[in-house]
Amino acid sequence: MKKLLVILLGLLTVATTEGWAQRAGQRMSIFGGGARGTGRQYSKHFHNLDVGAGMGYHSVQFKLDGDGSKKGRVGFNVIANYRIAMFERVHFTAGLGLTSYSAMSEYDNLLEEVPNVDPENGETYTFKASFHDWNELQRSMDLEVPVGAYYMYPIRHSMWRFVAGGGIKMDIPVSKKYKTKNSKSDGKLVRSGEFESTNVEYYNLPQHGFFNSTEYEGKATMKAAGLSLFGDIGMMTSLGKTSNSLYFGVYFSHSLLNSLKGEGLNLYDPKDDSYCGIVSSNLVDKTHLMAVGARVAYCFGF
Repeated sequence: MKKLLVILLGLLTVATTEGWAQRAGQRMSIFGGGARGTGRQYSKHFHNLDVGAGMGYHSVQFKLDGDGSKKGRVGFNVIANYRIAMFERVHFTAGLGLTSYSAMSEYDNLLEEVPNVDPENGETYTFKASFHDWNELQRSMDLEVPVGAYYMYPIRHSMWRFVAGGGIKMDIPVSKKYKTKNSKSDGKLVRSGEFESTNVEYYNLPQHGFFNSTEYEGKATMKAAGLSLFGDIGMMTSLGKTSNSLYFGVYFSHSLLNSLKGEGLNLYDPKDDSYCGIVSSNLVDKTHLMAVGARVAYCFGF
C-alpha cells in the first residue's frame, strides 16, 4: 500500500504542467501570499500540491437490531491534493487519500435459534447460540479519490486566507475486518441444544457441538466501492517569501451509499461452525462511513 501511494503521488506531481495566462503585472497565490493593501504581491503559482494528515471521530455507522449498542472510535486520514487556480479565489482539486474507520459493537443476552438435526440419531432439536457481554471491533481502511472546489478569501492586512469547500469522493475498500474483544471483558458465545423429546437443554458437550468460545476474527463482506460527500473549512498562511503555505482546518465526510451487500447471514451458523461478523449478519441492514476531525497540510506552490 505504501508503494502504491508513493507511485500515485509521483504521477500527480509529474502530471502538473505550467500554463495559464496571467494578467500583466498581476501576481497571484494559491494559498495566502499577501493581503490587499499591505504592499505585498501574490505569488505567480497557479498549481499546488497539498500533503496533509488529519485525525478525529471516524465511525463505521450502522444501527443494530435488538438490544445492541455501537460506539465510534478515533481514526486517521492522510491525503495528497493537486490544486489548480481557475480564478484568483476559486480553486479546483483532485487527490488521493487513505482513511481509517472503526466502531465497537456490544451485545448482551443476544439469542439466535436455529432448527438442527442430531447427526447420530437424526433427532430434531433447537440449536441455540447465546451471546453474553459480546464485544466486536469493526475496522475499515479505504482508499479515497476526492474531487472538489474551494473558495479562498484573503483576510485584509494579513498573510492569512479563509478557505471553505467540498465535493465528492470515491471510497475503495482496502481492508474490512472484524475482531471480537471478549477475553478481557468476560464475553462469551454459549452453544446449547434444546431437545423437545426430553425437554432438556444440553450445555458443555463439545462432542455434540455444545461449547463456549470468546474470540473470532475475519473479513467483512462489503461492496467494492462507494461514494461520499466531503467538506473542509479552515485557514491558510504563506511561509515567508516562499511559494509554500500551511493549512489548518476541520473536515467532514459521510458516505452516500450503503456499503453492505445485504447477505443477511446468521451471526453464528452451527452447520459449519462459522461466525460471520456483525456487519455481515442479519443484525445490520445498512452501513455508512462518517468522519469529522482536524487536519493540517503543507502546501507546495509551483
